[in-house]
Amino acid sequence: MPISNPQTDKVDIKKASRMWRNGHSASEIGALFDVSRNVIIGLASRNRDLFPAKAKTREENEADNARNAEAIDLELMAEMWEAGKTVNEIALSFNVHMRAVKKVIRQNRAMFKKRVRSGIWHKNAPENRFGTEPPRPPKILSNAYDEARLPFSKTLMDLKAFECKAPLNDGSPYLFCAEKAVGSYCQHHTHRFFRAAA
Repeated sequence: MPISNPQTDKVDIKKASRMWRNGHSASEIGALFDVSRNVIIGLASRNRDLFPAKAKTREENEADNARNAEAIDLELMAEMWEAGKTVNEIALSFNVHMRAVKKVIRQNRAMFKKRVRSGIWHKNAPENRFGTEPPRPPKILSNAYDEARLPFSKTLMDLKAFECKAPLNDGSPYLFCAEKAVGSYCQHHTHRFFRAAA
């Protein structure tokens, strides 16, 4: 005897199957029956005779990408690229998929200069906003308590549960407080890190 599922019982499987065959997505079908897309996907995988696979062949995908690439005005796209528009923004403006835009960029690399993602240090970047060195983490401000804890400190690998994970130095290797803690930090570091702003 099959087990009844309140989620799948809400779905009219014949109507869902017709919608599936007409190209509706699992999310659209799920919204109609007030269930999640995962419920529809589960139904489809258990009833393949009613929900045939939708996967396109590689040739169909390549043909779609080629049609989309033909819909793109190359000069206008180059202007948008120079203006700093993203691949997604360009795809939306031409009403094509991002894969088509990426394909045009690959085929016309001379017109579309490579970009360095902002915020990432790259030594060969033409305009490196960080200079010649990668950014360094901020220095940890230590105090007398931290200095006194150094002889008892541990590396991260040596810390056990309920030992303070507050860093005491700037690395090589990083050393941590290791005082008895409630949560992640000892009482001193909890007070130091989380004191209310006055």
